[in-house]
Amino acid sequence: MNSYSMSTARFAIPRIPTRSPIWGLIFLLTMATALLSGCSDGLTDLNVNPNAPERIDDPALLMTRVTKSAGDLISNQGFEIGNLAGQYAAKQRFTAFELLQWEGNTGVWNGLHTLMRDADLMAELGHPGYGAVADVIKGWAALMLTDMYGDVPFSQAVTARTDGNFTPAYDRQEDIYPAIHALLEGANDRMAAGVSPVRGDIINNSDYGKWRRFANALRLRMYMRTSEVDPAGARAGIQALLADPSRFPLPRSTADETRLQYLSGPPNSHPWSGSGRQIGFEVLRVSTPLFDILAGADDPRLEHWFVPVGEPAEIRPLAPGLNDANSRDVISSTFNPAVFFQPTRPAHFLPYHEVAFILAEAAHRGWIDGDAPSLYREALEAAFTFTGLEMPADFPDRPEIAYDGTLERILTQKWVSLVDFEFQGWHDWVRTGYPSFIAPGPDAVLSSYPRRFEYPTAEQALNQRSWSEAVGRMGGEDSLLGRKWWDAR
Repeated sequence: MNSYSMSTARFAIPRIPTRSPIWGLIFLLTMATALLSGCSDGLTDLNVNPNAPERIDDPALLMTRVTKSAGDLISNQGFEIGNLAGQYAAKQRFTAFELLQWEGNTGVWNGLHTLMRDADLMAELGHPGYGAVADVIKGWAALMLTDMYGDVPFSQAVTARTDGNFTPAYDRQEDIYPAIHALLEGANDRMAAGVSPVRGDIINNSDYGKWRRFANALRLRMYMRTSEVDPAGARAGIQALLADPSRFPLPRSTADETRLQYLSGPPNSHPWSGSGRQIGFEVLRVSTPLFDILAGADDPRLEHWFVPVGEPAEIRPLAPGLNDANSRDVISSTFNPAVFFQPTRPAHFLPYHEVAFILAEAAHRGWIDGDAPSLYREALEAAFTFTGLEMPADFPDRPEIAYDGTLERILTQKWVSLVDFEFQGWHDWVRTGYPSFIAPGPDAVLSSYPRRFEYPTAEQALNQRSWSEAVGRMGGEDSLLGRKWWDAR
């Protein structure tokens, strides 16, 4: 018998009795079992994607993920939802958000909680330097979250992987704020004491000086946020930060800012650059309130930020709060793509000029030593420096701009300077009522402007008890018009 016939003989299929179906079934099951067991070896290895690991054990990899994700989140939120919430922009189409049909913003809710979880894991895997940076990131994420919603999961927010609790309690905002202060202060002090450099930090490149300035600037923002609910505590907190600059350094110029520098090509370019976001970019137009302020003061930032349209070509605004039918055909100016649509545009976490405006407000309130008009002028200059423009010499003395002894003047110019900075302009309006022109548009479904975001609908379904307790503390309704703890005006 030749080799071929021997092979076929060795693997010859036995004859199945045609009148014995049970034997046929047994044979087929036996063959199937043999084939499956023979083919299973190595399949589990083949099903593992080396480019998408299920577990990360290197804190440097998590550091890169966390810092990149944080920059992407504020970039995405700032340009669209943040600009609309603060009424810097109006939409020509797809106007549901402008009509105040705000949803729970599930993307930012999930994104911030994911950042907190990953930062927590990074701290566990790495040395104390990773833990210190993680606490700053967790503090920033928790602050952004609670300022948008009010009471939110915090103390139990990221413990499910260790304690199996998938229905975390919602902490009260008045308890979250002190906890964030403690996180940031502890991180600042540990960095000052000396910790090893971290790897994978694509924001500050392991520059602990910048991380400390960012942490303390966040605390400055937080103290001013509580100006209406706890003015004495806000004043004492700001004074304590300023009294010890060696322990609590703050940003001194735009060079001290914490920012993520994007690169020229995907996937590391700015999230709003590229053809995939072109339509979303083009439907956002300069709002009438922002246009009126800039044009009224002959502010050069108007021509820097927006594109002339029509005949004659000029910058033209769009009123916020119009429905699609009323806004679609309005000739209006888009944001300047040369400024806002570039792949390498950085993501700024807290600009230096925000710090300068907070100090001007603190001086105006009499909380700190310093001349309010002078600090206000410094803040204006810092805002221009941030844009890359030189402030006209007479700009701070123009009637529409000059310090007039009112908080509204300071906060209106602070609002102008915070174009594209997630929700900071809207937060100041919720806190103080300034700028006073923020209000529902003519086609809005609400008669009052939102003061918070509603919780994502998934929370009511998946975390009903904790959600109900939080809503009960707001009077029993999860409403856009509900008040957060610091919203006391």
